[in-house]
Amino acid sequence: MRRITGLTMKSLDIPFKMMFTHASATRSRTTSVWVEALAGGDGKSGYGEGCPRNYVTGEDIESAFKFFVNHRDSIVDEITCVITLRDWVERNERLIDANPSAWCSIELALLDLLGRVDDKPLEILGLQEIVWVILHEIHIAGSMQVRILSLRYSSSLIPYARRWMTR
Repeated sequence: MRRITGLTMKSLDIPFKMMFTHASATRSRTTSVWVEALAGGDGKSGYGEGCPRNYVTGEDIESAFKFFVNHRDSIVDEITCVITLRDWVERNERLIDANPSAWCSIELALLDLLGRVDDKPLEILGLQEIVWVILHEIHIAGSMQVRILSLRYSSSLIPYARRWMTR
């Protein structure tokens, strides 16, 4: 991939047509963060969303933005491919564990960008386990809120995800 030339985060505040209630909260709108990653030269972009929830991850919109601002330059300077993405994840494991939704939005945008720049699906980029985790998370979440576990956790979920997919 060419160098990342842009990485931005915005807040999304989308009203529901009706109230949504579950055991932890009642909501009339969704609040999430949206990240756009841009590659230099070809104008391609990747997108990612994270849903920080204080009652789920201990995060909120403000903490997601703080994580983004504090680590944006490092991400832009260091991540250029799947290998450097994995390296960054391994070096920053504690930060990611404390900010999973913030990282989710960034990671999704970077993975989307990698696939678009190379015009390849994630499986061909060597990320088959990520695709399985996306499917696993959709099944578990049972809602529109989907997040990916960090790269370092995905391989441990592959056997479970494959069993689920064969049902």
